[in-house]
Amino acid sequence: MIEDKSIFSREKIHDINMRVVIVRLDFAGINDLNDLVKTFEKNFPKAFKHKCVMENREVNVSFREKDFESISKSLSLPIETIKSERFVRYEGIEGCMCDVSFDISQFYLCLTIKCHDNYDGLMSYVAPMKGAIKLFKEKFHYFVPKRLGIRKVRVQTKDIMHEFNEVFEPFVFGFPTFGLDNPISRKSEYFDILEDRANNLCFNIRREIGYVQNKDGENKYSTTLDIDAYYHEQALQNGKVNEMLTYANQMEFDIYKECMKFKYLSQISH
Repeated sequence: MIEDKSIFSREKIHDINMRVVIVRLDFAGINDLNDLVKTFEKNFPKAFKHKCVMENREVNVSFREKDFESISKSLSLPIETIKSERFVRYEGIEGCMCDVSFDISQFYLCLTIKCHDNYDGLMSYVAPMKGAIKLFKEKFHYFVPKRLGIRKVRVQTKDIMHEFNEVFEPFVFGFPTFGLDNPISRKSEYFDILEDRANNLCFNIRREIGYVQNKDGENKYSTTLDIDAYYHEQALQNGKVNEMLTYANQMEFDIYKECMKFKYLSQISH
């Protein structure tokens, strides 16, 4: 039997181990956050249930330190300027299975999906962000996209490390024994930077496996598959930002499928 993973579409796969999905667009040219907020709320008055004003330095848990570094680099601004910036956070989408927040800043738009075992695909949640991008590009001629990225983090734990052999393809977490007799991996981490030159799409792919203690004090083996796909400013100049977002999402899914065993994909397909 030929194991053809192309039969698994994004709509069919339901992976309860997906932990968080982050979509972020960095941009330049906006001097007043209120312009964006008023425009968004006028056109999408019922997109979210709640709204609050926050500050990056204190509360933006969606960002890692290197995310701030990425924004700083793409916008040529000091990191402290980004960190001290206030932003508006919208939360609560009617009928959604996951916790969703959408941040509008003077420098970026960021959609964060905390999955809680219920992730059912990006397209279920991304409509407000796509709408905002289209709206801001049409209304604000000085709105200039600088970087667009989608990051998906999958985390899974098991009692025995070899049980992951039923989940992942051998190349994903295979580690050398270095001549030792059946060694246990306390931590192995791999990082790849790839580029799809035909589509100007780049990928940061991080894989980590190790021995951890969970919140109940139990020792487990944990794996992290962290895929970050992104476009730089030059690729975004054609103006088709939302189409590029859809393409990047599909390519991330294709990479995810390449990492997973056919049998496992069959088990989580519906």
